[in-house]
Amino acid sequence: MRSILNSGAVVVAGVLGTAFLAVVPAAASPSCTTGTGMEICVTYDSSITSLPNASTVEASFNTVTQQFSNALTNQASIGIYVSSGMIAPSNPYVGAKSLSSGDVSGSYDVTDVMGSSAAASFTNTTAALAAAGDRNLPSIDPTGGKTYYMPQAEVKALALSPSSYSTSSPYDGYIGFSSSLTFYYGTTPVSGNYSFQAAAQHEIEEVLGRTSTLNNSAAAAQYLQQANPLDLFRYSAPGTSASFSENASAYLSTNGGTTPLGTVDSTSTGGDRSDWSTATGSTNDAQNTNLVTGTNQGLSVSDGMVLQGLGYKVSPNNGAGLFLAANNPTGAASSLTTVTTPEPASLSILAAGAAFAGLLRRRRRVVAA
Repeated sequence: MRSILNSGAVVVAGVLGTAFLAVVPAAASPSCTTGTGMEICVTYDSSITSLPNASTVEASFNTVTQQFSNALTNQASIGIYVSSGMIAPSNPYVGAKSLSSGDVSGSYDVTDVMGSSAAASFTNTTAALAAAGDRNLPSIDPTGGKTYYMPQAEVKALALSPSSYSTSSPYDGYIGFSSSLTFYYGTTPVSGNYSFQAAAQHEIEEVLGRTSTLNNSAAAAQYLQQANPLDLFRYSAPGTSASFSENASAYLSTNGGTTPLGTVDSTSTGGDRSDWSTATGSTNDAQNTNLVTGTNQGLSVSDGMVLQGLGYKVSPNNGAGLFLAANNPTGAASSLTTVTTPEPASLSILAAGAAFAGLLRRRRRVVAA
């Protein structure tokens, strides 16, 4: 996600510490939040716990995980590892994952392959989402034959087999925050401060599955042959899936393209293709391509419906107030004021014998040059 720096800022909030230790993650007791169904357990790296304002940073992040625990009713326990100045330290599970200079925040999500062939992975992915309530999934693979990988957190939320998931990492996702930019840890950031909680909301949603492999066109060649469940919801018109290309115009929709949830970024260099575009105007959605200082950004009804499309169950009252229509992104239908709840389908959750393997995906938000 690309962020915009406002000039003339008065810095009043602490900056995440600049020093960190690249060590193997310790088996520290995680901080867990529970609510209507989902448990989120966070392990903080020493780059966080050694900060002079560590308790403030951790409390702010825990506030956001509690929001998600209250909003999502899937019976699952999600593990997240959080760092400062990097996405993940050197460790035997995923190696060291750096945070590029100027990035506000970034994340890696562990993913599982959904079938032994591309065709099987498409069938298994759509069957799993249909069983979770999706009614308007494409019958023809919109990616042209890519192999589908599902984020491990989403696999857990949908209660798919195998129950052991991937063994490549004890965590479902890794999140890192800048150690050089200035964050505000409350709800309304002052001028010149980035909303830490908005950045946390953005990255946690990505760990939960709000990711597209189109983000990785400049990464390893293996990513070019892969797709994520979110890629099923890209449309160019009602009933017409968007071209599976990083620079193709697209909007997200969970009802076959009839109702646009928002236009995704297709133009910014290095931007996430799962973020909302701000090319034609900006809203206060925390999933926008741009994170703006001094602005109280948060999640929208559109964001809640995207998570529903991915198989998450949202509690009443717009996810206990986490998803607000006032934050809806550019391109969202004006009728989107409530997160609607679909009825479950009577389909098999996942075809037997689907092979699973761990893989990491990188998502990031970067500061505009």
